[in-house]
Amino acid sequence: MGAVGIEGSTFCYYTALTWAPVSLVVVIPYMYPALVSLFSAFFLKERITYNKITGVFLTLLGIIFTTVPFSSGQFLGIVLSIVTAIVYAFYLILGSASIHKVGSLTTSTVIIVSAMPVYGVLVGI
Repeated sequence: MGAVGIEGSTFCYYTALTWAPVSLVVVIPYMYPALVSLFSAFFLKERITYNKITGVFLTLLGIIFTTVPFSSGQFLGIVLSIVTAIVYAFYLILGSASIHKVGSLTTSTVIIVSAMPVYGVLVGI
């Protein structure tokens, strides 16, 4: 979880910064709460309320308004920013499910231990 969730979202985020303006890359990943709501409804069978639907709609509308003016020339940066949000949302969903099954200490340990080798490799590069 840590190697894919934390490292995957961090890698996508920092790579996106090289392909798109910082002002754009910083905003897009904050669509993760909307994605968590959608993924929770789909994977965890949580109930979708009117407020969640409204929040998801407004979030996606805001992302569209934010990205459209910058869409020329920064497509890869925008895509990587969106992937950052998707990976982070899945990380949160998996972490939530894991905490309910095995507890927070075990989940945190697995996340940290699985992230360590990736950090080690990245620091060595």
